[in-house]
This record gives sequence, C-alpha cells and structure tokens, in this order.
Amino acid sequence: VKREMVIANSKVRQIFTPFAPINMVDHLFGRETEVSHLVSVINSPGQHALLYGDRGVGKTSLATITCHMIDSAKVSSTA
Repeated sequence: VKREMVIANSKVRQIFTPFAPINMVDHLFGRETEVSHLVSVINSPGQHALLYGDRGVGKTSLATITCHMIDSAKVSSTA
C-alpha cells in the first residue's frame, strides 16, 4: 500500500506509459512507410484498410497518428 502511494505521488505513471497508444505525431518513429500506405489506401475509392497484429505492436497508435496527420494535411496522398 505504501509503495503504491509513493508511485502515485511521483506521477511516474503519467510520464511512463508503455501500454498507452501514442497520440502525438512527434512520438511516432519508423512507421512512415505504413502511414503512407494507409493514406494511399484510404484515398483510393473502393479500397479498405485493415490493421491487424499482435497485442501491443502499435495498431491503435498507427491509426490515431494517421488520422491526425490526414486532418492536419501533413501527409501526401501519393505513396
């Protein structure tokens, strides 16, 4: 109980969140190819994107960041 109080008071859980999806474009690294492909599929009539994979590999982060980038027009629709 005391250990949990120390951890809660340190606010470390607000900074270190390895299991929470990334929600800021600046924090997504190394997935430019996947983002470009996703945008290309989204912009193609009749095409659908499906993200799948093991738990914790970044599916939600990839989808969230791609949407943010499309909304802010930071991604070209040509891949």
